[in-house]
Amino acid sequence: MTYREHRLRKAERLHGWAEKRGAKAATVHQERERYHGDIAFWTQPGRIPERDRVHARGRRAWEHDGKARDMNRRAAGIEAGAERAIYSDDPDACEQLQGQRCCRWQEGATVGCRLRRRPRRPAFLR
Repeated sequence: MTYREHRLRKAERLHGWAEKRGAKAATVHQERERYHGDIAFWTQPGRIPERDRVHARGRRAWEHDGKARDMNRRAAGIEAGAERAIYSDDPDACEQLQGQRCCRWQEGATVGCRLRRRPRRPAFLR
């Protein structure tokens, strides 16, 4: 297995974990909907254990949502990096590196030529 394949498998695993976390959060948010219009439940004075449990589940659901977003962001970063990276175990790594060096040399030569050119005088001063 090449390093690129290893990285892409990790991205797939992260997407899978994020999907599971998102599903958990969605079920908890759906369970909280039954208390949505219950004003007495939310405004009744005193400590109510069920309300504490609902708050704790909601807090965990928001944490699951945040972690799912973070995992999706990390997986997208891994996929984007794998597209533009040159790994040492790639079959054409040498050719890619040589092409990259050649392009950099050409860019540097172009800039160098521009800097070495004699500045031209404006037309009205000729």
